[in-house]
Amino acid sequence: MIESFGKTQSGIAVQRVTLSNGNLTAHFLSFGGILQDLRLAGYSPSLVLGFENFSAYETAGSYIGATAGRFANRIANGHLDIQGQHYQLDRNFLGRHTLHGGHDSIGKQPWNIAELHSDRVIFSIHLPDGHMGFPGNLSIELEWQVKAVDTISAILRAQTDAATVCNLAQHSYFNLTGRPDMNGHKLEVAAEHYLPVDNEFIPTGEVLSVDGTGFDFRQPEPLPTKQPLNHNFCLSADRQPLRPVAWLSAEEAGLTLELRTTEPGLQLYDGSLLSSGVKGLNGHVYGPCSGLALEAQLWPDAPHHPHFPSALLLPDELYFQQTELKFRR
Repeated sequence: MIESFGKTQSGIAVQRVTLSNGNLTAHFLSFGGILQDLRLAGYSPSLVLGFENFSAYETAGSYIGATAGRFANRIANGHLDIQGQHYQLDRNFLGRHTLHGGHDSIGKQPWNIAELHSDRVIFSIHLPDGHMGFPGNLSIELEWQVKAVDTISAILRAQTDAATVCNLAQHSYFNLTGRPDMNGHKLEVAAEHYLPVDNEFIPTGEVLSVDGTGFDFRQPEPLPTKQPLNHNFCLSADRQPLRPVAWLSAEEAGLTLELRTTEPGLQLYDGSLLSSGVKGLNGHVYGPCSGLALEAQLWPDAPHHPHFPSALLLPDELYFQQTELKFRR
């Protein structure tokens, strides 16, 4: 089903696509690749942070529900060197670094509805050569599918006509209780290492063991954590076949989210800077730590660290990633 979901401040119409299968109903927007709402039959709260009207998405910030790119996460000092060419990117983070592809990222643009079926939808977007300073015309497809086994799947494909970097990520915030905070949740992540960051959240280049640190989630740990959480967890050295990597559970709700992905990294962000200013889906004005972002992707600032999984995308290659969210009661 397709319905109107308002207009952007510049007058662009936004549509909402609803897909249902089994116990899950999901709503997606033709703007930003946004997962707007996600419901499980027999359980009233929304499982993600989101808004009932589009205007809130333009004022709330924080990429709530959006798809980030063409380079999700941070690129230090907003510059790239690719095959001997230097590129200066849009510096939209602290005036120094590039975040999520720049101020006009794919999470802040209209997408086309390329295909629509009863259980899946494909959105598409094209980024021109030089957009936000990045080289290459980049064509991106986002395929959302709702599966009968209480699972939604996001597949991202991209192709370029010139050497560039590509790192895409889905940026939903999850809260399984419908409460205004993450109390009562536990998190488990299958990662032996994480990336430490400086005071501007830029990776230092070190890859450190989680052992004996506050970043050890190899066994379920309560949320919120004692330290701010805005770090990449190193799942593997490169892309892998789809496999489970993280589990978010809420005992009082009797509900667990299992995240499966092909990606080598998982950025965990505790939403410590959330401040929506308007009510969200479960009737709360989102404040700090209202939800947890689980962003499957490559490692941040990869272009500056040769020992990180490469983000280089060449014209004869297909960028492909898949992430699945499975709910169990």
